Amino acid sequence: MTATVDEPMAVGEAPPTWRTDRRLRDLVLGFLALKVGFVIVAHLAGHLLPLDYTLIQVNGAYPISGVPDWFRAFATWDTGNYLSLAEKGYGQGPGTDTFFPLYPFLIYELKPLFLGSTLVSAWVIANAVSLLVPVYMYKLGCLFWSREKAFRSVVLLLAFPTAFFLSTAYSESLFLALVLMAFYFLFTEKVWAASACCLLVPLTRPPGLMFAVPVLVVALSAAFAKGVDRPEAVRHAVRTYWLPVAAAVAGVLVYFAFSARSIGSPLAGLQAQSYYINGNSLGNVLKPIAWFQDNFLDAHLVMSGYINGWPERIAFLVFLPVLVGVIVTQNKALATFALLYFLVPAMSGHLMSYTRFVLVVFPLFFFLGTRKRWVIYLAAPMFCVQLMYFIMHVNAYWVA
Repeated sequence: MTATVDEPMAVGEAPPTWRTDRRLRDLVLGFLALKVGFVIVAHLAGHLLPLDYTLIQVNGAYPISGVPDWFRAFATWDTGNYLSLAEKGYGQGPGTDTFFPLYPFLIYELKPLFLGSTLVSAWVIANAVSLLVPVYMYKLGCLFWSREKAFRSVVLLLAFPTAFFLSTAYSESLFLALVLMAFYFLFTEKVWAASACCLLVPLTRPPGLMFAVPVLVVALSAAFAKGVDRPEAVRHAVRTYWLPVAAAVAGVLVYFAFSARSIGSPLAGLQAQSYYINGNSLGNVLKPIAWFQDNFLDAHLVMSGYINGWPERIAFLVFLPVLVGVIVTQNKALATFALLYFLVPAMSGHLMSYTRFVLVVFPLFFFLGTRKRWVIYLAAPMFCVQLMYFIMHVNAYWVA
C-alpha cells in the first residue's frame, strides 16, 4: 500500500527523498535561496541601518579579524561567546561558562578547514546543519500527516520571525536538527541513529537536559499501545528504545562530567545562568503566580528589552492556546516535548529571548500547518518581521 499526498505515510513505505518528493526539494532549495538572500542583506545592512561598531563592542562581540567588515556583523551577541569558547575554552567566567559545549567543540575542530577562522567555521557549521531542519521536519511530519500538511508546517517554521537564527552562527540549528532527527529515527525505529542524536541533544543547549523525558514517553507509548499483545509490546519497546533512553540520560551525565572537569562543578554551567539579567532558575517554575505578576502585571514593557519586551509576552500568550491544541491532537511524545520546551524556558525567568526559544518547539508549527488558512494568513507577515529582525540583529541591535 502506498500513501497518497492526502494521507500519512503507509507502514513500510519508503520515506520522502530528494529524488522522489518535489516538496522536499522545494523546501531545501527555497531555504538555500533564503540563506543567500540573508548574506546579501547582511552585506547591504550598513546602508539600510548604519552599523554601529561601538554598539557591537558594548554588546560583547568577540574581536574578529581576517574577514570582510560586513561579515563581522555575524559575530554579534551569543556568537561571540561561542567563538571565545572555541578559542580559549571554559573557565573564563559565568558569561561564557553557561553555554553548552557541542557547538564550540565543532567550531574548534573544523576551523582548520576555514583557514583558522572561528567565525567562518561557526557560520558554515550552523548553516550546513540547518539544512537538515526542513528535511527531517518534513519527514517527521509525513509520519503523522499528509505531505501537503507537513510541507505547510515547515514553511511556517521557516517563516517564523526568529527563524533567521537558523542562518546565523547560533546553536539553534544544531539543536533543532538533532531533536528532529532523534524523533524521526525513534518513530522509524532506527535505534543506533536515534541513540546518537539523543546522546548529543543534552550537550547542545540547556533545554536539551530535559530530552530524556519525551524519549521515555516514546518508549512507554509503544509499550502500552492499544490493540496489541501487551507482553509482546513491552518486550518490543524495551528492545527498541532502551538504548535511546539510556543515551539521552548519558548525554546529561556527560554534560555534568564535562562541567565538573572544565568549570569546577557538575552544576557550575547551570548555576552560571543566574549571573545573567534573566536570572533563570527552575525554582521559578514552581511559583507561577509570582512569575505571572512579575512578567505581565509589574513589568514596564518596551518594544525591544532584554527582560521586558512585549514581543516575548505576545509570543507566549498567542502560542499558549496552540500548545493546548498540540497536547490534545498530537502524538504523546511530541506533545510532551512541546509542553516542556514551551513552558520551562518561559517560566524559569523573565521571558528573555523567548521568541527565539519558541522556534525550536516545532510541534506548534505542525499544529498550525495542518490548518491551511493559517499558512495563508501567517507566513508572509511573519517573514516580513523576520527580515526586519535580521537587519536589526546583524547591526547588533537586540532581537531575542
